[in-house]
Amino acid sequence: HIQSIISIIQNYVKTHLPEKDKKEIKVSAYTSTQDNLVVVLAIGESARQKNFSLYGYTRQNTNPILSKDKDLHMLNGVAKFGSTLYALPEILAKQGVPLPTITAKAGINTVCYVHFSLYDNCGTAGEIKVTNCGHGGRCYDEDVIPLLNENLKSYTSGYRFIVLHLGGGSHGPNYQKRYPPEFQRFHPMCLDADVVNQCTIDELYNSYDNTILYTDYVLGDIINKLDKSSVPYVFIYLSDHGESLMENDRVFHGMPPGIPLPPEQKYVPLIVKSSIPLSIIKRQEYSQPDVFDTILDLLSIESNITDKDGSFLKK
Repeated sequence: HIQSIISIIQNYVKTHLPEKDKKEIKVSAYTSTQDNLVVVLAIGESARQKNFSLYGYTRQNTNPILSKDKDLHMLNGVAKFGSTLYALPEILAKQGVPLPTITAKAGINTVCYVHFSLYDNCGTAGEIKVTNCGHGGRCYDEDVIPLLNENLKSYTSGYRFIVLHLGGGSHGPNYQKRYPPEFQRFHPMCLDADVVNQCTIDELYNSYDNTILYTDYVLGDIINKLDKSSVPYVFIYLSDHGESLMENDRVFHGMPPGIPLPPEQKYVPLIVKSSIPLSIIKRQEYSQPDVFDTILDLLSIESNITDKDGSFLKK
């Protein structure tokens, strides 16, 4: 029954995906000034702001590593869509044109390291999927980090843009499959996909919180690699959408487009760290398209695709 429900939902999503413009858009893009900067964008999966200790969560410490970093900026990220297929283009595309296509067109070394899939949102830059995973063949989000590390070793100067897709993240229903066994720290856990009937709220929260604990480790390691590399960098992490954990009897995510997201799915972590001086434009909320504009701004890209009005980081 579950499989048939999943296939119905997948068919619905495929037939209701936003259509790309019939007319091919000619992309123009160039860098207006030259600088030395590596921009790293990490995109999470189903991570809700509400369960990050960095954002005031007190049930248990889900951010033991990141909470020690005093140079992080925690911003109020807002998601528009409750499914990955819609959410990724909200972050990574405008007018149907992927951000990596624009940065590559501007002559910037661009790459996407992916755990799962970016669904064509890497554009002409192309995806490099994780392989050679160390946990008995099972891949986890941390497996993008060796690819990032090798990339950083080759950096000498100029602009560079790296997308990291942390596609395991906090996706249900089997939260325990999103992290290696050593991150099963909060107990008791919910180990049944039928979370509504088979698990207590405590078990559900513990299993989900373990995914945030693991994300804390992954993001901490990414930042550690960036710091050790000595490259000039700006690091941005945000999630595609949040997750419901039985709030008003809702569970997981996947609200159809057009239906406003409940708060636990709408508000996502948006975390910034930089090795260069930056000023952050203060807003109550930061949308996912704002991240698109911000990255073009950081890389000094002028393009016919956007006017960069949403940019919130200034060098």
